[in-house]
This record gives sequence, structure tokens and C-alpha cells, in this order.
Amino acid sequence: MNRTPRLAAQHRILFAAIVPVLLGISLVFQPPLIWQIIALGPLVAALGLPHGALDHRVATVLWPLTTLRYHSIFVAGYVGLAIAVLALWVIAPSIALAAFLIYSALHFSDDWRADLGLLQSLPLGISVIALPALVFQSDVASLFGYLTSESTAPLFAALLHKTAIAAIIASALCLVVNLRRAPWVAVEYALLVATALITPPLIYFVIYFCVLHSPRHFLLTADLLDLTPLQGVIAALPILVATLAITAFGAILLAVFTSAFEPATLQIVFIGLAALTVPHMILSAMFRSVHQ
Repeated sequence: MNRTPRLAAQHRILFAAIVPVLLGISLVFQPPLIWQIIALGPLVAALGLPHGALDHRVATVLWPLTTLRYHSIFVAGYVGLAIAVLALWVIAPSIALAAFLIYSALHFSDDWRADLGLLQSLPLGISVIALPALVFQSDVASLFGYLTSESTAPLFAALLHKTAIAAIIASALCLVVNLRRAPWVAVEYALLVATALITPPLIYFVIYFCVLHSPRHFLLTADLLDLTPLQGVIAALPILVATLAITAFGAILLAVFTSAFEPATLQIVFIGLAALTVPHMILSAMFRSVHQ
């Protein structure tokens, strides 16, 4: 399987070309928060979630899911883990948010693990989470206020602000050490820092999650499954269609039954991602260990 290096190189070139354009559009139009929130759900569903839509194919490699019973057991375990995370958000939202930030940083570091290794990619994963609070600390606090108590949200934002400074320093050191053998990582990191400094947190998140993380993870997973990108899209299509249908149905319910559109949308997107990330991370780690 020799597609990954070529496809990864193509994706990196595409990312480097697209991000300046997106930054320019954001600066020119400066979409208000309500439009950012309206666009958030469809963009994350259409562009961000497809990489997780291959989890069922990953499971068939890890376990002999040869019967309907075994498939049902896998689905029940996957959904059960997600429901357990949702329950934690209801019972202890501050603990759930702290855990979400930590395991998301670990998961996002996977984007550069093949280039830098686990330890040296970790500061970049932490940066992904912390960078928005470097300039837009108050905006991050406002968004966190929708996900946890309003009293603890500013504390999370302040902690991320301090973490971002340390993460940038640590990441810069790692990038300098690896500049000769991984120059594109430095380019990507510089673009992410620029995005975090220029755009509001939600736009930054969409650019990172939908333009960098999801395509890269999708290409790597499809390759390890010995699928071409088109075959990967076809394999992911049933889950993707179901996700888009649920997103559309949820949007209709929000529009009809609630006046609190902004907090409800943010809670559905981010708490939903938090719930799905846990079983997805576990599967990804197990799948990666099989191919090491």
C-alpha cells in the first residue's frame, strides 16, 4: 500500500492553498456569530464526520463481525460508550469538558504522529485545542458557557490561554528539531496559528476539523483498509447519509421548538462530538496498534 505518502502530500498542498483563501474570505465578510453557528452543524456533519464513518469497517478488521449478532454487539458497545459520555455531560459538565479537551488534544496529535512521533506531536495536539484562547479568550469563555456552567467557563478559557503560550513554545522547539525531515508540518502549524490569531474560534475549529483533521484521518484509515479514497467514501456513505439526516431533523426541531438556537446548536455539535470521539479514539488506537 503506497498511496498514503502521495495522498498525504497532495492533501498538505491543498490545505496550504485553501487556508489563506478561507482566511481572506473570513476577513472580508466577518460573519456574525449566528451565521457561524448556522453553518457549523452542516459543515461538521458533511466534512468533519466522514472519517469516523469508517469505524464500522475498522471494526470488521479488529473483530470477526461475521454475523448480525456480532455486528449488533459492536454497535451496542459503540453507542453505549457514547451514551455514557453524554450522561457525564449531564451529571458533571465541567468534568466532562475538561476530559473532552484532554482526550481531544491527544486525538488531534495523531495528525502529525507519523512525522514527529507521539511525544513530539503532543504539543501540536494541545495547540489545536488551546490556540483559539490566545487572542479570543472571551469568545472561548462565552462558547464554553454554553457547554458548562457560566462560572467555570472563564476559568477554562484562562487556563487554555496560558496553555497556548506553553504549547506554542514546545511546538516550535519540536518543529525546529524536525524541520529538515518534516518541513510541511511547520507550514501546517504556522497556518493553524495564523488562523487562530485571525479568525473567531468557531471558524478556526471548522477550518482545522473539516479541512485538515478529517480528510487526513479519512485518507489514512481508507489506506490502511486497502481502500481507494472513492471506495472509502462509498463505504462511509451509509453512516454519512444517516448523520446528515439526523442533523437536518435536529435543525428542524431546533427551529420549530426552541428559541435558544445558539446554545442548543453548540451543545448538539460539541457534546455530540465529545460522545462520538471516545469510541472513535479507542478504535483508532487499536487499529493503529495492529498496523505498527
